[in-house]
Amino acid sequence: MRSLPVFFTMAFLLCGIFAPSVVYADELMENFSFRVTLESDGDVYHWEFDSPGTYEWHHGDKVLHGEKAKPNVEKVFALLDLSEEAEAEELAARLKNGPFPDLERFDIRWRSGESQLYSWVWEKN
Repeated sequence: MRSLPVFFTMAFLLCGIFAPSVVYADELMENFSFRVTLESDGDVYHWEFDSPGTYEWHHGDKVLHGEKAKPNVEKVFALLDLSEEAEAEELAARLKNGPFPDLERFDIRWRSGESQLYSWVWEKN
C-alpha cells in the first residue's frame, strides 16, 4: 500500500514535466489550416482542416464533418505532400496521376505550423 502514494506522486511529477511540450504543440496546431477546392470531370470537391481537429469534405451534395471527413482530408493532404517550395504544376501532376486524371482546376490554401500562408491555383490550359 505504501507504493501507491509514491506511484501517484511520480505520475503527477511526470505529467508536469511533459505537459508544457503538449501545450506548445497545441499552440502551433491552432495556426494550421488546409483547404482544397478542385474540379475534375465536371465534379467539384472540397476538403478543409482547421487545427486542432476540424475536418470537412464536400463532393456535390454530399458533406461530411468531423471524424467521418477525416480520412478523406488526410488522404488528399498526404497525396499533395505540401511544402513551401511546391509548385502548382507539380501538385497538379500528383492529383492527375492519382485519383483525378481529368483535373480541370484547383485552389489550395495551406497555413503552416509557423502561421505562413501558402496558396496555389492551377487551371487546365
